[in-house]
Amino acid sequence: MMLDAAAALIPWVLLVFAGLFLVLSALFRMAGAAFETAAAPRIARLERSGDRRAARATRLIEDPDRRRVLAFAASVAGLCGIALAITLPSHGFGMHWLWGVALALPLVTLFGFIWPTNYGRRHADRLALSLSAFAQQAMRFFLPVLALGDRIVGLGPPPTPEEPDAHAELQEEIERRAAEAPPQPPRGRDDRDMIEDLLDLRDLLVYDVMVHRTKVVMLNADDPPEKLIRESLSARFGRLPLWREGPGNIVGILDRHDLLLALTRAGGDGARVAPTALAKEPWFVPDTTPLLEQLRGFRSRNTGFAVVVDEYGEVEGIVTLADILDEIVGDIGETETTPGIRRLPDGGLLVDGALPIRELNRAMDWELPDEEANTIAGLVIHEAQSIPEPGQSFTFHGLRFQVLRKARNRLTALRITKVAAAPEPNA
Repeated sequence: MMLDAAAALIPWVLLVFAGLFLVLSALFRMAGAAFETAAAPRIARLERSGDRRAARATRLIEDPDRRRVLAFAASVAGLCGIALAITLPSHGFGMHWLWGVALALPLVTLFGFIWPTNYGRRHADRLALSLSAFAQQAMRFFLPVLALGDRIVGLGPPPTPEEPDAHAELQEEIERRAAEAPPQPPRGRDDRDMIEDLLDLRDLLVYDVMVHRTKVVMLNADDPPEKLIRESLSARFGRLPLWREGPGNIVGILDRHDLLLALTRAGGDGARVAPTALAKEPWFVPDTTPLLEQLRGFRSRNTGFAVVVDEYGEVEGIVTLADILDEIVGDIGETETTPGIRRLPDGGLLVDGALPIRELNRAMDWELPDEEANTIAGLVIHEAQSIPEPGQSFTFHGLRFQVLRKARNRLTALRITKVAAAPEPNA
């Protein structure tokens, strides 16, 4: 009786273990895809803020063995699950083992490979943090196994040398030549600046170059058509987001070229034109999208405008193709001045608080840090560890920042002057 009962439990035990191995295979695949596509700069910022998960995730992203260890672990778990599933039909179900193959392979392929890989890429940042401890334990367990395999393989003939990475070599050559280039006379942005900014795109996210929602001109889609036409034509931007029930709910993008074409066809009669019907569907992109990936997205979708959202889907701003090109070649429309910066007679600067730090650095050839803040106002708030009041001054990075104007919790205008270096004591 006991033997019969034990024999009856075998299929269910095998089923449980087969499911467990399938889940492990999915987690390994998911972790591998997440670490492969996670936004390293964003996770590095979380690490600097003291997040332990981000510290583990950063180490895994930089580990050269991470990819093959997680792929090996996923393969082992998947093979174990398939092996157990194949034996299930012949243990208590009275079926041929081929039925196990027919059932196991589609399940492992769908739920152990395709779905976890796609899900891991879609939610890369969040999963890289939540699966960092799991992946770290997998590295500790499977890395010695792979190291032993490497030693065994090493007993045979030496491996053939890998082909050099042409892209990496080209990149190193560009960086070397840019560093060795002779200094050019000051004439705005030279070729070396543009090459360096082009290489910097690898480390920049959409968040770093977007226009914040507080500076974006948006229209209420429920306004009368005449008002929409008037405000669209008077705005200095070619494309304007339309919202309903609040600026955070973008329902369309109105292109002024489409509006002018419709007005021309209507003989200039605005009453015959419906601006909301001309609006295009908005394209939402995460703020953690790398700039190079965003460039490819603009090209593939044949557009140059996107609405930026955070991890909760809240609108943060917009990004355009021109914003990314400005990072490479500078503001195409600028001559001797940069929007948001006004030089004062005493040599100081009057700066818009929303001015990105990168633009001020580019215009003044400074090196203010932009790791903890994106704008000048954000940098002052970070350094002061508080929201200053108008009239307060702070000195850091060799500059004095004086708050001139403030709107609610936003610093809207600041005065920046260089701090005179203290004289060196006589020897």
